[in-house]
Amino acid sequence: FAGTEPEGSSAGAQARGGINPAEAESGPAGVSVRPEAAGGRLPAEYVDPAGGLCLLPHSGPDSLLTARAVAAAPGCVNPEQTREYFYGILSQGGAEPAETAAAYLGLSALGAPVLTDIHALLPNRGAEFSLRDCLRLAAGLALLGDGAGAAAWYEEFIAPLAVAADETLFIDAGAGDAEDIYALTAEAAMLASLTGHSQAAPLLVYVLEREGAYSPLFELMTVLRLTPAPAGGGAVLRYKTASGEVSVDLGAEAVHRLSLSQKQLTAAGFRAEGDVRAAALHPAAAGLSPDSSGKITITKTYVPRGGLIQVTIDVHLQNNAPLPLYTLADTLPAGLRFAGVEAGGQGDWYLSGENGGRVDFVLNRVRENEGAQIEILADFQVTYLARAVLPGEFLADSAEARHADSGLRGATVPVLQTFQLAR
Repeated sequence: FAGTEPEGSSAGAQARGGINPAEAESGPAGVSVRPEAAGGRLPAEYVDPAGGLCLLPHSGPDSLLTARAVAAAPGCVNPEQTREYFYGILSQGGAEPAETAAAYLGLSALGAPVLTDIHALLPNRGAEFSLRDCLRLAAGLALLGDGAGAAAWYEEFIAPLAVAADETLFIDAGAGDAEDIYALTAEAAMLASLTGHSQAAPLLVYVLEREGAYSPLFELMTVLRLTPAPAGGGAVLRYKTASGEVSVDLGAEAVHRLSLSQKQLTAAGFRAEGDVRAAALHPAAAGLSPDSSGKITITKTYVPRGGLIQVTIDVHLQNNAPLPLYTLADTLPAGLRFAGVEAGGQGDWYLSGENGGRVDFVLNRVRENEGAQIEILADFQVTYLARAVLPGEFLADSAEARHADSGLRGATVPVLQTFQLAR
């Protein structure tokens, strides 16, 4: 939940030295830059069939261009198509670090659940990612609502690099090249504004008063889009607990942490009131209890396979389990990306959907053999492939099988799994 004045967010940047939207009607060279006017979709010739944006009509997609454009004006793209484009970059082997950082920036602007991924990647500055790559990752944190995390990273790694120039500031990482300094300063100015840092205003003035080969238009549009009008009556998050209703002043807390059971989450009835810019709920997959009736037994394993990881889910149904159809849902750990599925059995199971790390299948217990003989199946082995995009230990959430009509269900128990990147 994001209010208009939380510490460590883009809101309130005006009071701490950010741009006042009412006074920032134009960008460099007098170009009119109002986010409201940038909500239309781009012409088809500038959109690659895969979902990326092209600098020239019908040219190849540019991941960084796409990410910057989406951060500035999310309405200019088809969100589902563009999200798949960015996930495709992460799923393919051997993506350049700059492409990976751009993909995470774009996914963050589209609200994809990649916060855990970014937190795991940010410490790799120098070893894998350049400073500008990390600026984009940190901007992703801010766009996803972790203003405090983005502000802490900015304060540690960017703020010390600021150099005074008259009444402005620029960021110099030691390259000494004027064009590199200008581009780095433009991206730093955006992150400073998103986090409400006091360096935001002098950095923005430096960018606006100068010109370079790097166009800061997208960064300036992002700042304008995410800098709301001054707050009026504040913003409040309300939710219900067993002991009564709880009210949280969103202007006083950067992050409000809760630990709820599935039942408590369902009953909480979250609502945000007052001067609220945006509200979104991103629940992690809940750990489910195994079937207490004993009619469904499920196990899940992860096995390396030729640079990928094969996920195998074994489902056993007792003879007295109902017929005929079951759904099987699995949520990939944060470090994995879906990489495809092979044909299942003799049509006894099939992939029914995949979206945002959740994979869904349909299981059919009734098989018609030759001669119209009916066979009732008790065992299914469902397999699909995934690619490790982050090394480390991640929670493998429950896989759940559920009967389509009766609601009978069974699930695996969440466990920690360690994944390594394919070399």
